[in-house]
Amino acid sequence: MLSLLRAELAKLVRPLVWGSGLAISGFCLLITSGGANNARSALASPKIPSVCDASVTAQCRHVIAAAHASARAAALATSSLAQPGEIGHVVAGMLASVPGLLLIVLIAGGHWGGEWGLRTIRQLLSREGRRSRVLTAKWLTIWSAGVATMLCCWLVLLIAAPLIAASVGLPSAHAALWAGLASSVSAIGRAVLVLGLFAAVATAAGTIARGQLATTAITAGAMLLALLLAGIASIGRLSPASFVQAWMNFGASGYLPTNFWSRFVASGQQLGQVAGLTGIAATAVIAALIARWRFAADVSV
Repeated sequence: MLSLLRAELAKLVRPLVWGSGLAISGFCLLITSGGANNARSALASPKIPSVCDASVTAQCRHVIAAAHASARAAALATSSLAQPGEIGHVVAGMLASVPGLLLIVLIAGGHWGGEWGLRTIRQLLSREGRRSRVLTAKWLTIWSAGVATMLCCWLVLLIAAPLIAASVGLPSAHAALWAGLASSVSAIGRAVLVLGLFAAVATAAGTIARGQLATTAITAGAMLLALLLAGIASIGRLSPASFVQAWMNFGASGYLPTNFWSRFVASGQQLGQVAGLTGIAATAVIAALIARWRFAADVSV
């Protein structure tokens, strides 16, 4: 099994994987920069009703003061979130939502779906006849590529995010540099499990699709369908997207977005974290059973 894993890990050293990881890291940088600039712009020009532009009434003075206070609070929150101790929440949220899903989709398409397109699946099975081991190795390596990208992105933002916040002129966070590190590590740990779910779905999709583009399409389509279903109040609680939402404790995003997931999920009573974890585990098991059944049933490869 170890030799199989080493061989599969070696296959990950390809432009598609590196390019996808760099793209996601760059996207996180852009989100951080854009969020910091938005907060700074709001601080300079808070949203004040036009009726109060030239008014000197007491009510308008109160509205203007509240707008300035709200903008400053948002800028301070953004500045705090951009500090090394807190920035892990942004990384975890991005990799456990649509950007992370996109990363896994691209990696799975090339690493697993490409085995059929390049006609290397027969060679793989001739070296390792136990198909369950092949599936496990593919799942672990797709998962590990996602986790490695998340850690690299975290390292990049640990250095870049405070510099971005300072360069745009956000107010000082007035907190210790590493304040909030424990909660960031916890969020990163939860995101690791979500990436495992994405990888399990992608592995199952590969056994069904038998091609790079088809694997990419089925993986993305399955999870995006789950997102759409999560927005339907009557059945949304049973969607895997709702399980991810509950497990990651995603909330409404501020000036610096921490995920691209919660806006798709229906409002109202939400699941708890334990229910979310249980749902994630059950979804991953179902994906594994589908992959094992489909791969074992096909005797043509």
